[in-house]
Amino acid sequence: ISIETALEGIDNILFRLWDMFINAKLHIINILPRVNVNKNNIVKELNRHIKQLCNGHGLSYIETELNAQLFSSSYSGLRKNTYFRSGYDNVHLNKVGITRLGRHLKHFAHNS
Repeated sequence: ISIETALEGIDNILFRLWDMFINAKLHIINILPRVNVNKNNIVKELNRHIKQLCNGHGLSYIETELNAQLFSSSYSGLRKNTYFRSGYDNVHLNKVGITRLGRHLKHFAHNS
């Protein structure tokens, strides 16, 4: 899939959410980091686009990596595998990762 196709898909998802939940306050979380440098660079570009889209439409953008590095190494910027389900698809969070994300979202909810 090309990055342009991915960006178009993200736009479509967000616009559909806006249409479906007109009065809801939407919070959009960044795409989580990957283990591969090239994939991580694509994720960073997609996240920049998502953030700009959110800012342009008054949506909350929840960042897990820029300042907090919840799931990535502050040294390499690559994903910390200990928070992801290994052997399944290596993309979704495991229980430890979900707990970590939950704590971040709780902090976000109390400070926004």
